[in-house]
Amino acid sequence: MGVGVWRLLWLCGPALLLLGLNVLGARLPTAVLGLAWLLLSAVIAAGLWRRALSRRQAFVQAYILPQSRLARWLRGGWLLRLRQWCVALLLGLVLLVGVIRLEDGLAWWVLLGGLLLLAVCTGLAERYLGRHVTPVYLPALSMRVALWSSFVALLCLMTIPALFSHYPDFQHISLIDALWSEAGRQHAVSEPLLWLLQAAAMKDALAWWLGQQWLPGLGEPLFRYGGWLVLLAADGLFLLALLMLGGGTLARLPAPPPRRGVLLALPLVLLATLLVADHRATLRAQWLPAAPVTVALGGKVYQVPAARAQQLALLSALRFTEGEAGARSALDRHLTQGLDRLFAQLEAQLPTFADWYYSLGGEYARLSMMMLEQNSGDYLQEKALELIYEPVGFAQQVDILRLQADGTLLRAAEDAREAWLAEMIQALTGERAGQGPASAPVSLDLDTALGELDRYSSPAFMQRMSVAGGAATATAGVVLFRAFAARAAARSGAALAARGAAKGAARAGAAAGAGTGAALCAPTGPGALACALAGGVVSWVATDWALLKIDEYANRDELIADLRASLAEERLQLEAQWRAAYDTVIAAQYGGMREDIQRTFSPGRAVRDA
Repeated sequence: MGVGVWRLLWLCGPALLLLGLNVLGARLPTAVLGLAWLLLSAVIAAGLWRRALSRRQAFVQAYILPQSRLARWLRGGWLLRLRQWCVALLLGLVLLVGVIRLEDGLAWWVLLGGLLLLAVCTGLAERYLGRHVTPVYLPALSMRVALWSSFVALLCLMTIPALFSHYPDFQHISLIDALWSEAGRQHAVSEPLLWLLQAAAMKDALAWWLGQQWLPGLGEPLFRYGGWLVLLAADGLFLLALLMLGGGTLARLPAPPPRRGVLLALPLVLLATLLVADHRATLRAQWLPAAPVTVALGGKVYQVPAARAQQLALLSALRFTEGEAGARSALDRHLTQGLDRLFAQLEAQLPTFADWYYSLGGEYARLSMMMLEQNSGDYLQEKALELIYEPVGFAQQVDILRLQADGTLLRAAEDAREAWLAEMIQALTGERAGQGPASAPVSLDLDTALGELDRYSSPAFMQRMSVAGGAATATAGVVLFRAFAARAAARSGAALAARGAAKGAARAGAAAGAGTGAALCAPTGPGALACALAGGVVSWVATDWALLKIDEYANRDELIADLRASLAEERLQLEAQWRAAYDTVIAAQYGGMREDIQRTFSPGRAVRDA
């Protein structure tokens, strides 16, 4: 096997490695990328070490006596090797990042042709320099000539076509936005690699921005072309690193194997390299991570990985679920405290109602209503309203509690919105992207979602949602009055019937007393009738008063206890009505928030499904 063919076969190894990094690099974890970086650096260091050692040996032989200690000290040791490794690590990092970022198919063929050119130039240099250079220094000098010849050729092939390529329009945006717009287009699984890709993209954006902002003012086209060449020539370090990799590979070139089996493997290796290079774009598209999602919030643009966008969607749903739970808890506290205060005031009025109920005025008023309307229940209902509810302003306090409950829910919705906004801003910190023309279109417009969320904390929303609930709570007081008064009427009617039976016998005694009074008053003549009537009335009233006091002594505490139990039951009914009404409001409020957020984050789900 010829040396030239063997060199070509040997260079297929780094070519396949570079193609694999281009296809899979963005998907690889940091540890694997670190190993690839060390491997590239080690190969580059091998070539650098051979040339550095050759130059050092030439220096020692030319300037240092063989018997001098300097000859031993300067022969090349760890310091020289450390220096070459530092340079190799830098070149390896540049090569790794540049290879992963490279997308242009034509540029890839030029680079692969550059490795072939390096092998050809090395063979030609060894052939023509072999007549003039000693065998000891021939390999290093030949590689040096081949490297720089290939470098100049590659730089021309890569830079001159770049003058006529299309670049993002940065003429009307700031440098910061230009830098961020290009940085935002990069994506990788490894965080350190992502930082390096963004730094390299910013370097390109800086060159393009300077070329579009400053070079048009140079006037002559020749000057402008020269300026662009200077800016685009910054990629020369990447080309030099590529050729250094090829040089390091050839520096470790073993002797050609004598067996023909290895020779038969040459077409297979070349075919594999060409196939991977030809399908590189397709393979790269399949293995690239999902495109980043562009998020707009607070007038700024951010770019996050698709997985991060899904996390933001889940975080948003969790935030509003927690907000809903907080709103229910706040409403429960408000209703419990408010109704406790209100019904405590109502209970304080029960003794007043009992005082009226066991008074002669109350007794005769009920008797009068019974004789006039045949039913004293309606009158008792009105009296209960007058003596228990009206003094505490029950209807007004119910309205105040309802309005305060509305305000509690509005504040809770506003707090949930602000908490969500703060959490989104914190989560997006450090993910800012530019607003240049190269930026991806906005996928998640959280500013619009924020405007949609505002309506759930507006009084108009609560007014619209509280129509049914408000009507229920507005009539709850009336229903409570009637239910409570009906219970009081039922109890008082039974007591009144019991007292009526007792007073039947008392009235007979009163009539007898009236007759006795008339007999006693007979000597007075015409005044005997008036005297008898006065005695009967006094006897009647005294009997009623005595019976009322007996009834009050026996039943007052039980009456107040029953009325207090009725109040407690009515309180539970009112609270249940309010909770049912506000449950509907809260469900609509936070359900709408979650639905709006899910609709906003649907592009993130689309990216995930794709």
